[in-house]
Amino acid sequence: MPTARRFLAATTLALTVAACATEPAGPTPEELAAQQIAALEQARAAEAERERAKAEEARRLAAIPRFNDADMRCLALAIYWEGKSESRQGQIAVAHVVLNRLEDARFPHTICGVVQDGGTRPLHQCQFSWWCDGKSDNPTNAAQWAEAQQIAREESRPGSADPTRGALYFHNGTVKPNWARVRARTAQIGRHTFYR
Repeated sequence: MPTARRFLAATTLALTVAACATEPAGPTPEELAAQQIAALEQARAAEAERERAKAEEARRLAAIPRFNDADMRCLALAIYWEGKSESRQGQIAVAHVVLNRLEDARFPHTICGVVQDGGTRPLHQCQFSWWCDGKSDNPTNAAQWAEAQQIAREESRPGSADPTRGALYFHNGTVKPNWARVRARTAQIGRHTFYR
């Protein structure tokens, strides 16, 4: 009987070994590593293509003029008259206040509309005092005017960084308007304080 059991065990073992030998073996460690590397490279290539397409779309959108020539002149005039004595960053901040107002329902929805808001009412009743002070709005300094125009072009492009953090109002240090007490201060840039 023990011989029969041994025979049966040996036969079972032989059949199991034979069955295992005929089953296809799995991938070797080298093959698994190669498959993983190929999958990783494919994922990287797909991500790079997505990033390339995203950058191309951003370039395309940046090349589309958002505003007409009249609006760009109004923005440059606001930068010039409100910020010509400020640093470049201060002038950029003035530009963003004008641009931020375009997105707010309380203000006109064109740059010239924002800049000229209040029309020709008496001084201190329009939004930008230089607009209704009765003086000529023609720039008098060619270099500062050229810089204001350049800033207007650059900051009106989609995605430009807003140093004012969404400000809609500002004043310089020589005045203390009543409205400043009820608005949230967002930045101090040069002599201008900015508020939301």
